[in-house]
Amino acid sequence: RAGGSQDAYIQIWEVSTGVLLRSIQPTLDESVLHIHFSPTDRKMLAAADDEGAISVWDVESGEKIRSLVGSAFSVFSPDGRTIATAVAPNPAHVTPLVPDPGNRNRLGDLLLIDVETGATRVRIGGHTQSLTSAAFSVDGSKLATGSRDGTCKVR
Repeated sequence: RAGGSQDAYIQIWEVSTGVLLRSIQPTLDESVLHIHFSPTDRKMLAAADDEGAISVWDVESGEKIRSLVGSAFSVFSPDGRTIATAVAPNPAHVTPLVPDPGNRNRLGDLLLIDVETGATRVRIGGHTQSLTSAAFSVDGSKLATGSRDGTCKVR
């Protein structure tokens, strides 16, 4: 089990004993809001902070594998190759995903990011306000999103 906190630490716990196995301190000044283990590699997890940065970590070594741009949540696809996240509000320390004339990177858009390369595979619109959650179906064929606009969409 893993947990994040406002002191910007990621903590890895042994569920059966409650023993703290590892504490990772990302070089962030922000709170760790969301943590998700890869379903295919339990040594890898993604942690999202409250400024739109996502870091992928090697749990055993405590080393950062990759930095991604997203939002305060991230979720792995069942095959572990993709992370779903929302478009970040482009805070000062986060580089926009792509040049955005006409504000196409709306907060209601979902990004599917390749874990290996960090490249955005797909951007999906449809919500009118920021996304708050996403979940893949067990087989990875569907994706549900929830939004501050009060809607849930299944794609």
